[in-house]
Amino acid sequence: MVANINDVQRLRDTVQALGAELPQSLAKTAELASAIASRSEVSRAPNLEGLLSDPDLTAAEIEGFISDVGTASAREYHSSRPREIAVHTLVQQFTEDLRGAGGDALMDTLRPKFEEAAGAFAEAGRRLDGGASAESILASGEPEQIEAWRALPQAQAKADSIRNLVRLMVVHFGVVRTTEYTEDHAQAAFFSASSAQLIQAGHAFGGTHHGLRGGVWAKVPLRVLNTVTEARAIMADAESGPLEPARKPTERELDSLPHR
Repeated sequence: MVANINDVQRLRDTVQALGAELPQSLAKTAELASAIASRSEVSRAPNLEGLLSDPDLTAAEIEGFISDVGTASAREYHSSRPREIAVHTLVQQFTEDLRGAGGDALMDTLRPKFEEAAGAFAEAGRRLDGGASAESILASGEPEQIEAWRALPQAQAKADSIRNLVRLMVVHFGVVRTTEYTEDHAQAAFFSASSAQLIQAGHAFGGTHHGLRGGVWAKVPLRVLNTVTEARAIMADAESGPLEPARKPTERELDSLPHR
């Protein structure tokens, strides 16, 4: 799938909803693309391509340029086609950056959010008996156990939001690709410390987890949040190894996975 300006804006909004911001290079490209996409007309001025590649150009400056060339002598050259080309070019630049240094920086920015969620799950793993019911924990549990239990929904929501961002990056921007596994496994590469963990997590991501306290994260330990470069390396290792992607682990195997 080829990304478009809506995907860029959705990714930016998803990052902001997590209480973070895009790294500067990605933010600049997204700002310019959005500014141009909002215009109904863009001039065919010959230096438009050069302006788009100027790293110091701001959205305000591109707006000013577009307005300045809207003279009577230039109006006959106005059309929506230059705008489409400019936006497409910027979305391509955004995609390439997201697949490289910009994507790595974005994951680094989100790691503290991830660690907050991972910490809550780790605390629950230390405090709670996996077989205990909600009723028994809330009725007779120690204060620390009750607190750990109550912290899980918020931690799950945070982890789910990060995974939603990863899904967007994988599905729409192709930051991690695979010919042997599924998109669920490509997402799992961001949360796995090894190719073996990737296989387990990928199958869990593709399953249903209704009623589980903590959702899928009750079966996929939050060990790491990899950068794009690291996630690709994990996937490459999985694809080069002898593991068999066709066999999914049983529910018993998934239930036995360690929680950190």
